[in-house]
Order: sequence, then C-alpha cells, then structure tokens
Amino acid sequence: MEESDLDRELVDVAGELVALSRRDRDALLQELALTAGHRAMREKFETAGEHRAVELDREERAELRATLEAWERDGLPPAGIAPLLAALVRAEQSG
Repeated sequence: MEESDLDRELVDVAGELVALSRRDRDALLQELALTAGHRAMREKFETAGEHRAVELDREERAELRATLEAWERDGLPPAGIAPLLAALVRAEQSG
C-alpha cells in the first residue's frame, strides 16, 4: 500500500525537497535522540515537518550528513534514509 502525502515529511536540503515516510522519519528521530547534540535538529523534525518542509542550514546539513554516514556504516538505517543522505552529499558538493 502506498503512503499518502499525509504520511510523508518533506526535508528542504539546500532547495532540494526530499520526502521521508513517517516510519523513516520516526527512525531518524530515534537516531538523533541517541546522538549527542542533536536536540534542536530533532525538534525541527518534530514540529516543522507537520506543517511545512524541515529546513536545515549549512551546519545542520553537515551534522546530519555525519550522523547518517555513521548510521550507514553501522548498517542500521532504513532504505528510505538513502535519498536524504544523497541530497546532503549533493548540497555539500555544490557549495
């Protein structure tokens, strides 16, 4: 069964919108809760995503990329996280 737009959260990565399923968003929130120093970013995902795209500044994008890369090395992220990581890499490469 496909998820509706209501079951998705958008993340604005330097102008590129990436959709996360609610399940992937929840997994990301759990990972951010386990990683020190991500309280503010976690709050952005909890609040902004319900009404508008989550917007990340350059520093937050770098922090999230590092967290997702570590999560990926451990082999634990859900498949839906890969597009977010790819967008973060593209944003960093483009400046």
